[in-house]
Amino acid sequence: MKKVIYFAVLVVVLLSACSSESDSRIEVPVTQQKTITFLCNGFTQRTENMTEKVVTRVPETTSLTADGIGMTDLWLFDYVGGELKQTIHQVATDDDFGKPSVKLDYGQHVIRIVASRGNHPTLSSDVITWEKASDTFAKELNVSVTSEMETVQRITLERVATRLNVKITDVVPPSAATLDLDLATWYKSLSVPSLFAVNDNATHYSINIKKFVGTKEASLAVYSLSPSAEAWSTNVTLVAKDEDGKVLSQIVVPSVQMKMNRTTVLSGELFGKSKQMTFALNTQWNEDYAQNF
Repeated sequence: MKKVIYFAVLVVVLLSACSSESDSRIEVPVTQQKTITFLCNGFTQRTENMTEKVVTRVPETTSLTADGIGMTDLWLFDYVGGELKQTIHQVATDDDFGKPSVKLDYGQHVIRIVASRGNHPTLSSDVITWEKASDTFAKELNVSVTSEMETVQRITLERVATRLNVKITDVVPPSAATLDLDLATWYKSLSVPSLFAVNDNATHYSINIKKFVGTKEASLAVYSLSPSAEAWSTNVTLVAKDEDGKVLSQIVVPSVQMKMNRTTVLSGELFGKSKQMTFALNTQWNEDYAQNF
């Protein structure tokens, strides 16, 4: 009886050893990857009924500029099958700013890139929100990663911001200190999946205008993102105040039209007798404004 038991134990031990040896030979498949650099080499500034203008980045520089002012932040989002796989955030002081490198598995990817010079951005889930919006560009790319793929992909970003330019055509008096802008509808958040603005809010800006005292044609600009490629509107209230907060002049302009990659010019007398302003939605993005706020 003991011999039978010993034999059974021996068989179990041998089988276990064989199983262990077989398991050690199982090969775990290695996911094939490739490092791709996305070189943001310029901005496309599209305008209606006009030729497309491309602003090209100066080779071998780390700056990304539009209207002579550099971008401060850049994000790269990697999506596979609609699911966000990885995010890269760069700031202007990074050596590789504007040319992020990312390891991608072989297969299909959707890459979305956003570059902006808005103030104090925060990323929550798939929405970027700025404390104050400014010029912003974005691009979506469908990428098929293979062994033959070029390791450097050159891309041109497209503007997703809009700009409101306020021009005060009469002389700014010595008593003027600030201009308060109240914007009934304004966008400071960008949805990464759609690359359009979300979460409109009433927005207030208080702008120091002392530098314009004694001059005509004072000009300043504020920025918003756009909820679509179509025109949208906002009510604008302008209030000029002195050092003590006393109201010197107030104008309300309803239904001011805005549009992505377009400048709306709001111009007229703020302190003169007429105290009247009108707006015009330009067909292009002009670059000659004295102060970007």
